[in-house]
Parts: sequence; structure tokens; C-alpha cells
Amino acid sequence: MYLVPNPRDKRLMALRGLARAQGMSVQITTVAKLDPSAAERVSAGGKALQPKTDCAGYKLPVGKKLSVKGEVMLIKLPPAPSVVVNEVLPGVALSADSDKQLWQRYNAQGIASTLIEDAFDRLPEDTLAIAIERHNVVCFWQEKAKPDAGQVEIIKEVLESLRADLQARFGTS
Repeated sequence: MYLVPNPRDKRLMALRGLARAQGMSVQITTVAKLDPSAAERVSAGGKALQPKTDCAGYKLPVGKKLSVKGEVMLIKLPPAPSVVVNEVLPGVALSADSDKQLWQRYNAQGIASTLIEDAFDRLPEDTLAIAIERHNVVCFWQEKAKPDAGQVEIIKEVLESLRADLQARFGTS
């Protein structure tokens, strides 16, 4: 008996194959949902929940040791957030588990603001977040594009510009 991939699985395999061919790794993950309904925030037993959105993280290695520790995740804000957020740029929030000191250092005197805002403007519409990790820059998105739409190439270009900025400002030899 053989399992034949459905059209959605074929599309996702093609997108992820393009990413790998361009030097990125792909990780299936989740990002905090900033606009959950009341039912998504509390279980039937009254326990507080942390709603998440499924997505894929397209990771581009920094390739050079950085003089930073910690991680920063910048999440694109939905039109009407229903949870408390730390909005650090217009339409962009810092995730709750991000290193706030690293964000302040990275965006000292607003240097990164323009770069991050431009990145979110260029990335696919279904992009959820951008992360800066010690060894990678990451774009979290829902992979709604078709493989021939050029979205993977745009993600690579944006991540390369973020990587170049990180290497220039925080790289060690």
C-alpha cells in the first residue's frame, strides 16, 4: 500500500525543498497567538492556556559567531490583539520570552527599527514573526504561498539583510 501526498503536502514539500536548496533549514513550530478568543485562553476547567499558531520557521545560519546571548522574537501584531503585548515598533510586539536587554542593544537609538519594519513589509502576508537567535535569523510563516510565487526567495533576501546587519554590528572574529 502506498500513500500519495495530497496537493497541500506536495506544495509544502516544494516550498521547503526550495528553502533547503537556498541554504535555509525548516522547522515546524508554533508562535504565540496574540488574538485568541476567550475560549482559546481558558480551558473548560478554568486553567489558563497559552494559545499558539502553527507555522514553519525558515532559518538562515548567521555563519559567524555573534557577541550576543539570548534570543529576540518580534511578532507581527494582528489588527485587534486580545492579550497584553509589548509593542516595540508600530505593528510589532516583542514576545514574552524574548531577551529585552538584547532587544534594547539591537535597537539602540532606533537603528534596527527601519530594518525590521522594512523586513515585515517585504515578507509574505502570512508571516507571523522574525527571530534573532545566536546562530540563526528566522522567519516564522504559515506557508500559504505557491512554490513558484517567489516568496521563499524574498524570505531569503530579507533574512540575508538581517544577517548582514547582525554580523556587522555584533560579529566577532
